[in-house]
Amino acid sequence: MKILFGFAAAIWLHAQVTVPVAQYNNLRTNANLEEKILNTSNVNPKQFGKLFTRKLDGYTYALPLYVPNVSIPGKGAHNVVYVATLHNTVYAFDAENPAEGEPYWHVTLGPSIPFPPNTMLGYVQPEMGIMGTPAIDVSTGNVIRCCDDAVGQKRGTVFARA
Repeated sequence: MKILFGFAAAIWLHAQVTVPVAQYNNLRTNANLEEKILNTSNVNPKQFGKLFTRKLDGYTYALPLYVPNVSIPGKGAHNVVYVATLHNTVYAFDAENPAEGEPYWHVTLGPSIPFPPNTMLGYVQPEMGIMGTPAIDVSTGNVIRCCDDAVGQKRGTVFARA
């Protein structure tokens, strides 16, 4: 199954704050106190919307994460958005260039678990993989995701090199 993931921004994301975990920071405040570009005058239907889409291998419930100035081998420094799917795949895409359609890298962290329609009241279908938002350790470049099996028993922490 292929789906599209939309990126939205008022303008290009130059020099934006790093978002390495869900809700912006380890305190989960949902506050981006470093925001200098978006405000009530430019976030409106005429200036704010989808810039481009990317193809993924499954649905995404996890929040996308953003890290500026990531060193990409052979391509230099780029602003990168990281996306995880229920198919158990993590992607790293260019956050700014619509022409850069292919991911810089992607990794599948083992098979996803099939979820029949009656599981979790049909909330998650057709499979369970990465549902929670991973975290990025910007000092090491690791994308960190803790995995569970079908009955909720921990299988350990999985590191995907960013």
